[in-house]
Amino acid sequence: MNKVFISRRLPNIARELLSEEFKVSYNNENKPLEKKKLYDLVENYDAILSTVSDKFTKDILQCKGKLKVISNYGTGIDNIDKNFAEIKGISVYNTPDIVTNSTADLTVSIFLALIRKIIPAQKFVIENKLLFPEGSVIKYILRHQDKGGKEDLEKAKHFIDMIIERDYRDEKEKKESWLKMLPN
Repeated sequence: MNKVFISRRLPNIARELLSEEFKVSYNNENKPLEKKKLYDLVENYDAILSTVSDKFTKDILQCKGKLKVISNYGTGIDNIDKNFAEIKGISVYNTPDIVTNSTADLTVSIFLALIRKIIPAQKFVIENKLLFPEGSVIKYILRHQDKGGKEDLEKAKHFIDMIIERDYRDEKEKKESWLKMLPN
């Protein structure tokens, strides 16, 4: 049976699927393998499922024993001397486009954060140790002219009422007020 080595702690599904067809060994630590271990892998395994932190240089690939395949768990293969691997008869694979959607999501998120001024607002709230209601008041007051109009001011008013309720009513009034809010 062909032997496969998984070089980093990856989702269990990788090991489970490979175990159906191969004898699988793996590095259960979440740190790069030492050079000495990489030499051992190249000599004694048929395939390696690696990550970008595992550097398969010409020097390491030179001692190829059984190795037929290196597959990177990621989009790039900059960590593998692909030309030399091919000369030694080692196929090199990766997972192209695997993070395309995630990259697009993050790009749109950053774009929205910039447009909505989320980062400066968060920084202001944190630096001034504001709680959720105070932060919400600031948010709705700052954006009402550009986005929500009167509705945003009503929301700000709601959060101001919450702050008054929380901070300025005596204990008896607070209890009665909160009891009214509970479902029957």
